[in-house]
Amino acid sequence: MWYIVLSRSLAEKDEAKQRHYEEHRRWLDEQHQAGRLLFSGPTSDGGYGVYIMLAASLDDAKALAAQDPHHARGNPRHGCIGVARPPRLPSERPVDHRR
Repeated sequence: MWYIVLSRSLAEKDEAKQRHYEEHRRWLDEQHQAGRLLFSGPTSDGGYGVYIMLAASLDDAKALAAQDPHHARGNPRHGCIGVARPPRLPSERPVDHRR
């Protein structure tokens, strides 16, 4: 199942966030290469980081997100939300979910 992971950037954690930024980027790259992330990036206002993660369960998604260096070492405020339907990629044909 796909999960949305939201990380709230906290002003008081900016120094720790910057200190672990490169480690966070490497972790994201590893997750993308392993096929666990559909996409990742900051929100347009910079208030959140977001990624769409593939995991077997909500508990697995939470455990994997907790390994993100931003969460493990600097910014522990994050949450995972399950996506009711798998996302449709631009290259895929539309699916009728009413069936």
